[in-house]
Amino acid sequence: MIKRIAAFAGLPLLASLASFILLPIIARVGGAPAWNSLAVGQAVGAIAAIVIALGWPLTGPAAVASAPEEAVRRRHYAVSFVTRSFMFLCTVPLMAVALVFTSGTNQFWVAFLMACAQAAAGLTPAWYCIATGHAGRIAKYDVVPRMIATLGVIPLLFATGEIYLYPLILLVLGLAGTLWFNKDHSEREDFKGLTLPVVLREIWDFGPAQASL
Repeated sequence: MIKRIAAFAGLPLLASLASFILLPIIARVGGAPAWNSLAVGQAVGAIAAIVIALGWPLTGPAAVASAPEEAVRRRHYAVSFVTRSFMFLCTVPLMAVALVFTSGTNQFWVAFLMACAQAAAGLTPAWYCIATGHAGRIAKYDVVPRMIATLGVIPLLFATGEIYLYPLILLVLGLAGTLWFNKDHSEREDFKGLTLPVVLREIWDFGPAQASL
């Protein structure tokens, strides 16, 4: 039990520590404006990620753990992914509007891409991996892609001086990891019947979970 708890808590911490390596490099290459834009984008994206998650990290593990069959567990994940994806698409323009008023014009895209990359954390399958007891999947599909993005972008920053590459690569690899998880651990049948009216009803039903956050 202790090893399992350490694995679930330690893997996200490892990814966070990797980002600290990048902080002085960003300050050196982009200066204060880029630093501030990334910070603002990260703050806006973090708020969006909570909204996007729809309370699944709170209610999802219990629902999945109590499901009697694997197909039922996968269906819970399919519903969560589709509803969270819908919320992600809805929050993107809202984040853009918010950042128009909170970031400098010259650094808008840096802040916006950082906000999108941070908001995409709301799509992570980590809660499902916790519910099914697979810490290694969090590493494979969530932590490792983000670490590759964080550490792999360093030579590009020095070579080009373009700070926007960091949040862009972080966003792309983060989404790629989630889609990779879907390919490996879900089936097309799991998503059957998730039409727009059904998705909207599921989101509405999650209102109480959101209100408790």
